[in-house]
Amino acid sequence: GMNPYRSWRVLFVGVAVGFALIVAHRNSDSNSGLKSKVNHGRTMRSQSMKNLPSRRQMLGCTILAGTSLAADRKKSLAITKEGPASRTVPGLGDEDESGFRLYTRPYGASASGGMRAISQGKGEFPPYKFLISPGWNQKPVSVADPSGPETDSRWINPDEGELIVLLPPVFTFLDDEDQVDVVTVEDVAAPMKLLSVFAPQALGMGIEEDGEEVMNYRTVKKNGLAYYEYEVQPHNLVSVTVFKGHVYVMALKSNQNQWSRAKKNLKKILDSFEVVNA
Repeated sequence: GMNPYRSWRVLFVGVAVGFALIVAHRNSDSNSGLKSKVNHGRTMRSQSMKNLPSRRQMLGCTILAGTSLAADRKKSLAITKEGPASRTVPGLGDEDESGFRLYTRPYGASASGGMRAISQGKGEFPPYKFLISPGWNQKPVSVADPSGPETDSRWINPDEGELIVLLPPVFTFLDDEDQVDVVTVEDVAAPMKLLSVFAPQALGMGIEEDGEEVMNYRTVKKNGLAYYEYEVQPHNLVSVTVFKGHVYVMALKSNQNQWSRAKKNLKKILDSFEVVNA
């Protein structure tokens, strides 16, 4: 963008050039008068003065120049403020030494389909967070999202794959309202049972409870909260947890080329998925 000091220098130079032109015209008229007859000199001076800009015209040009420079500076500042797309995503932090950024689902963000679905739960909605490697861009979601109305967040990276976060209601598994705030993912359902329920939305494929598509799964603890993590053929990763009546599902999908190139990054993203303040 244009430096503000440079803007004022340009404006000053423009005004100075205008006055210099006036002086030059007057000197030209004076020299002509010495070399010509008096009446002829007066005629030339009169015509020359008519061609010079009036004070009102000079003031108008100065104001117009200043307005144009101010507009350019304002536009420049707006571009600087917006910056690259990756910097404007609410909740996205600065890069660490490896180029990853921490994304934290903002408090008070506009409700997506997922946010409306979990509003049936008790208490305040606890946000989630995860690390994101370079090249990922957040995409808008709605109740008409291809992955269903519980889709809360969607990210795309042409080199690595696709990421979605689903927030389905815990009442899918639990009828006792007195228990919704205290149950964990282990209380809700066994790992394969839970995956069979969410696979169509999260992965776009059906998986039976004894499905051979699941290469492996495990239960991990993060800050004392249990998470189910899965690796599903051909190249899919899933993490599921339950906290204070809310179900959180992250799914990462990639093709063969993306998996070969970014398997390490994808696993790091999945491992970082966590409920805030859990």
